[in-house]
Amino acid sequence: MNILYLCDEYPPCKHGGIGSVTQILAREMVKKGHNVIVCGFYPYYRKALPYEEDNGVKVYRRFYGSWIQLFLSRHRYAGLIINVEKSFTLYTNYLKKLIKEFKIEVIEIPDFNEVFRYTGPRLIKYPDLGIATVVKLHGSYSFVNRAVQGMPFSRNILKKEKYLIENATKVIAVSNYSKDEAEKIFGYSKSIAVIYNGISVSKFYRTHTESNFNSVVYAGTIAEQKGVLSLIKAWGMVVEKFPSGKLLLYGKGDISTLNKINSLIPESIKGSIEIKGFVESSLLLNIYCEAACAIFPSYIESFSMAPLESMMTGCPTIYTKRASGKELISHGINGLLVDPDNLSEIANAILFVLEHPSLAQEIGKKGAETIQEKYSISFIADKHIQIYSSLIG
Repeated sequence: MNILYLCDEYPPCKHGGIGSVTQILAREMVKKGHNVIVCGFYPYYRKALPYEEDNGVKVYRRFYGSWIQLFLSRHRYAGLIINVEKSFTLYTNYLKKLIKEFKIEVIEIPDFNEVFRYTGPRLIKYPDLGIATVVKLHGSYSFVNRAVQGMPFSRNILKKEKYLIENATKVIAVSNYSKDEAEKIFGYSKSIAVIYNGISVSKFYRTHTESNFNSVVYAGTIAEQKGVLSLIKAWGMVVEKFPSGKLLLYGKGDISTLNKINSLIPESIKGSIEIKGFVESSLLLNIYCEAACAIFPSYIESFSMAPLESMMTGCPTIYTKRASGKELISHGINGLLVDPDNLSEIANAILFVLEHPSLAQEIGKKGAETIQEKYSISFIADKHIQIYSSLIG
């Protein structure tokens, strides 16, 4: 099978969950004997090579925009004239060239497309590419904006996302939560398949003794919708009872959020919090191995890769009760669940792990077993193959 994945953040450039998910799936498809091409439309600031090969995956990148162009393109009126519509048309023409050259049979497009922000009110859309088109629901702009109180909602972006989804041959959601939300947001009435994200499963990682564990790790985008501010507020309650605890934050974040975080940290506990910045997933695995636990108290998640990765290493994982959290974790068995608005609940979950290392380690072990049994990328890739094959047929 000849497959084309569209991805605007394919590693090793700075990326989020869509980049990781696409890379893991693309590599596995190659292992299973398929020809895989990845192409993306990258804003100028996302630095990466225009072409490279990654474990047999051919990766093409097309770049667009400048600081001033992208700034003006988002304006209600200026965006009608100054936008990246022409660049997007060149990009879709390039996709047609790749489809012809590599005899592509199926294309998968994420619902989240950064370019939708930079075309102002213009209703840009992917043209009919003449092959089966799958749209995968990772969590679009409209999905996030609807779920997070106070975030601006754009009807222009909603129209573009709705058009993309409605014109897909097939829609796949990465969780039942994202499926249900898409049906509400876009009024989509056709059948949506649910295939969870998968991970390249490795064996149980942790080898350190319990006495080494006093650090709590957060990894992911440092943003309010990820519950980071709630975590910071709850951390003071943790340090009060467990003074040697360390909170380590890994991930990219905008300046305004980082400033909010710094303003929330009392001088008395500043030494217990470290903002580490973005690191590659491969390095995070080692970090999880040495941590007391990992925590992800998000307000919204389609089906995050970060808890999959932490659970895989056997790291006790604290996840959100909201969104797709309950689809991955059974509270108290293979992880812990918390409400991002309940600071005491967040603090108590962390303290439970720090103060009961043997019980926490058992929960971590069950978490690793869950990932091996249900979320191996080989098993998840086979589910994709079944759907792709049915569309081509």
